[in-house]
Amino acid sequence: MLKTAAIGVATLIASTASAQTLSDNYGKFTSFAHTENIFTPVIQHRYVPKALDVTEQTIRIGGGKKEELMFGFAAGDRIIFNFQEMNNKELKEIEITEYPTLSRFSDYKTKAVKNKEIIVSQQGIYIFRLKNSSISKRICKVKIQRIPASESSVNFNSAVSWLTRQDTVWQSYTTDVVVGYDTTYVPRVKRVMVRSEVDEQLISDQVQRISSSSRGENRASIVVSLPPDMRTPYKTSTIIAWAYWVGVGPDASRAWQQNMRNVRERNLDYYTPLGAYATGGIPTLDLPRNGQRINYFITDLENRDLFMQNQPFRYVSDGKGFGDYRKFTNSAQCQGSFYLCFDNANSPGSGNLVGATNINVKVVALIERAYFEDQAYDEQVITPITEKQIRQQPYIRNTTYPVTGM
Repeated sequence: MLKTAAIGVATLIASTASAQTLSDNYGKFTSFAHTENIFTPVIQHRYVPKALDVTEQTIRIGGGKKEELMFGFAAGDRIIFNFQEMNNKELKEIEITEYPTLSRFSDYKTKAVKNKEIIVSQQGIYIFRLKNSSISKRICKVKIQRIPASESSVNFNSAVSWLTRQDTVWQSYTTDVVVGYDTTYVPRVKRVMVRSEVDEQLISDQVQRISSSSRGENRASIVVSLPPDMRTPYKTSTIIAWAYWVGVGPDASRAWQQNMRNVRERNLDYYTPLGAYATGGIPTLDLPRNGQRINYFITDLENRDLFMQNQPFRYVSDGKGFGDYRKFTNSAQCQGSFYLCFDNANSPGSGNLVGATNINVKVVALIERAYFEDQAYDEQVITPITEKQIRQQPYIRNTTYPVTGM
């Protein structure tokens, strides 16, 4: 029985060992199967740098002129620059500048530059300047290439565009600012009009005898001398109107008396009838109703002389009849002297009993007098109080700048 148990235990141990061996071998087989994939060939793309042409051109540079070329480059690019003067003549200066002012290469009095290489640390714009200081031209062949650092920058656009940016800039300035007001009173004296009055002044009141045309003395004139305006510091007098009235023959006295009655009826007897008419107090004046018809003219001295010489003349106004009246209020006609001219064209044979007649002439002027005096007063003076202050004002600044790689 013990032997049988020992055989069973041995059999169990052997079975377990066999299973473990199979399991270990299975792992080995599996690992071997996987290791076969390690030796499968893998194809990877590798970037090969090569030079790309940016520009190649032949440039004619006149005497005393310069030429600039501007191109953009990507970060990591290598710039290859070649230059050759076609006639083997020297060019004054060649300079390569990283925009805006960083000089990366320069050469003077050179005929050629071969494969000059510049490393671009960051994306930027480079300016290639060719300067000819000679009086003769230079024919230059220029070739610019770039070697991209990676495949991603192969298609980089080297063209340069100019953009304009608008910035709001605040500018400080100093100005005077009103912070208050100071009010003071200054004693002053001013001249003011205290009263004014209008007086009537008689200029002429006379009878002018005039003959008939048959006697040859049928023309006469009367001067009207108006008083001049007066102006003093405290008094002024100015003629504001003047008027005349003319009546022919015996009926003139009756007509004037009627005018006197009209003035009294209107309570204007502080003026003569002619003065009341000049002020506008009465609209019309009475005239003789019969007698001889006379021609009337108002002229200046020159034309009065022509009138008396029976020559052609000019006149301000005229009329014809048994009488006439008129007033003048224009300031230009209220200064100086005027002449009343009369022409009696009648004769005894023209139906009149006698050719000669009397002409009643009355002239008055209205004078406005003004009186002034000095009066003291206080003038208010307002003075602004200012102080200096710093202010800011905006203005638009336009900035033009180049860009590349767009």
